[in-house]
Amino acid sequence: MGKHIDKPDPDAAKGIGTLPVLLGERPARCVTVSLMVLQYVQVAYLVIISFFLPEMFFTPVMLVVFLSLPMFLNVVLPMYRHPRPAERPEDYPAEASLFGSWLPPLPSPGGSAFCFWEG
Repeated sequence: MGKHIDKPDPDAAKGIGTLPVLLGERPARCVTVSLMVLQYVQVAYLVIISFFLPEMFFTPVMLVVFLSLPMFLNVVLPMYRHPRPAERPEDYPAEASLFGSWLPPLPSPGGSAFCFWEG
């Protein structure tokens, strides 16, 4: 959803029709946040309808998704409320990949060499 939201100018120059190129930066950020919120709404909806429709099998265990809600509200949402800064802040880490440095090295599909998943 948020991929390429940070580089509309290079994408426009290459003719790549990403969301920020097609809609503009602010509307693209709004659409991205809306889609993230809809994921939480969808999980809640599926769990609720499973109580009324026995043939639907969505257990309350799915509500574990809501454990990520504080991170969404405190970290992700504030980032999307403001436009991307023109330059990287000085205290910002060089490699800011959210999961790239947390995951262990995994075997690459092509052989025995190891790679890090970057998202």
